[in-house]
Amino acid sequence: MVFHLSWGYFAQQYHLKQIAVEKKSKTPKPRGLVALIKLSKNHNIKVIFVSPQFSQGADNVINIDFLAYDYENNLRNTAKVIFNSYK
Repeated sequence: MVFHLSWGYFAQQYHLKQIAVEKKSKTPKPRGLVALIKLSKNHNIKVIFVSPQFSQGADNVINIDFLAYDYENNLRNTAKVIFNSYK
């Protein structure tokens, strides 16, 4: 689960599916949050990946920066972070 759908090519390359928290550039309203909670329970999602540029209001949030200057190392680090989140 990601706050913003900014990892499309990365997800496609590694056969991952992004589930966005924000819809149409807006934080979800209560009904949308309930739907996201149900979805995360159904798919056993334990973390939300966000960029430092976006809101981070929960404990189970992990930063991954799609705007990092050193994109090669950033992609490697992102892969490690995602892999480690599944342990």
